[in-house]
Amino acid sequence: MQVFLIICLVFIPLVQAQIKTGCVKIKHIRDGIYLTSPVENDAKTRRVSIKQGDGKQWDVAAVGAGLFTIRSKEFNQFLYASDSTYSSNYHVYLCIPKAGLTAEKWKIESGGNGLIIRNEKRPSCLFVGSSSWVYAKMGTTCKGKQFEWSFESC
Repeated sequence: MQVFLIICLVFIPLVQAQIKTGCVKIKHIRDGIYLTSPVENDAKTRRVSIKQGDGKQWDVAAVGAGLFTIRSKEFNQFLYASDSTYSSNYHVYLCIPKAGLTAEKWKIESGGNGLIIRNEKRPSCLFVGSSSWVYAKMGTTCKGKQFEWSFESC
């Protein structure tokens, strides 16, 4: 038991230290391209995708309990996993969350060669789906290159 506690005390701070907060560009490691939000979905939300070129700026903020928000600096809207789905994947949008909602909170952890971004409200992980759209894949096992992201300082 003491060995486990020592391991936790040594390694958990190392994982947290790798999470950059503040202004970042979010890059999909496998595809080498950046998270963006080029298209309006409706009057209140925007679709999220990946795109070649210079990365868009995002603000990553710790909100406690190991959770983070990810806000588009360009649109001042938060990344969130909606309750609508496509092929068992949650649509990911930008929006201004309503009071009491938690779908804009994410757990960010080391995994593979990068970071895994998990939605707190809907057990799912950020990944690139068809046509470069970004979704949150249902499930708690998020292993593989499609789930790996990196944060680059702005």
